Amino acid sequence: MARDPFDPHRDSEEFRRDAPDDKRDFSHKDNQGEEPLVIQTKKGKVRGLTLTAATGKKIDAWMGIPYAQKPTGNLRFRHPRPVEAWEGILNATTQPNSCVQVMDTLFGDFPGATMWSPNTPLSEDCLYINVVVW
Repeated sequence: MARDPFDPHRDSEEFRRDAPDDKRDFSHKDNQGEEPLVIQTKKGKVRGLTLTAATGKKIDAWMGIPYAQKPTGNLRFRHPRPVEAWEGILNATTQPNSCVQVMDTLFGDFPGATMWSPNTPLSEDCLYINVVVW
């Protein structure tokens, strides 16, 4: 039976292959001499940073880790494709782009009206994940 090209789950097995084998795949405590916040993923190494939460607690964060190829060019309006592995260390210390969306202007300058509006540039290149460890 042919696969339905419009089935949203048709490529899910390809993404599942990228899932960690167990929780130790995300360990950054024993990274054999690497920088403290460099972790190894199945696609490559990723550098994070330590932030201070509003509560004063220190947290580790990795921001802007790609989970799919950029949906631009011939991938535009297509199902996401898994990201390719990268060489070197991916710098995941800044917020990624936000996906294109309608900005809330209904309430004008009402306090809090824009609290859910994105605080990073809008772009079709927005298939990234942020990981925060409290």
